[in-house]
Amino acid sequence: MARPTVDPMSLEFNQIPLRRESSRYVRLGEAPSDAQLTATVLLKGDVPPSLVRVKHVTASRLMPIPMEDYDRPPHAPPYPHVELTGVIVGQSDGTTPLGIEKNDTVMIEVVVEPANLSLDQLSGTVLINGTGWDPISLPLTLTFGEVESRIGSEPLTIQQKGVRTATITA
Repeated sequence: MARPTVDPMSLEFNQIPLRRESSRYVRLGEAPSDAQLTATVLLKGDVPPSLVRVKHVTASRLMPIPMEDYDRPPHAPPYPHVELTGVIVGQSDGTTPLGIEKNDTVMIEVVVEPANLSLDQLSGTVLINGTGWDPISLPLTLTFGEVESRIGSEPLTIQQKGVRTATITA
């Protein structure tokens, strides 16, 4: 069985802020054959599966697109001008199989959106399966870089040269 080129060969999310979506992309080079493609994230440990997920799997195909000949002199006959351009031909959420054709390229968007998390590191695997292909398994590592701190809910008033104590929750 064959498989397309994969770039990058691993995904790293570093210093992920809380409550903000972060994305990384995996690009599959020219598909070696027609296939039904799925992609999923498997995380190690007891974490919610919605923390890291495949957001989009997008297939593109090089297609000849006719271009206008704007630089042609006024009385010169037109000449055919065609450019090969990548055109999106399909999209999926990763769980729904996406039909692709030989030589299509694929972009897989993996997102992480931590809400409240007590972890500072997490790991897992991005699994990509295409019918008739060797399975693709990419290591996934995440480090979280933001701690949310709160200083009590009551107002904190301090007189000049005074001292107060406050409770901080991180």
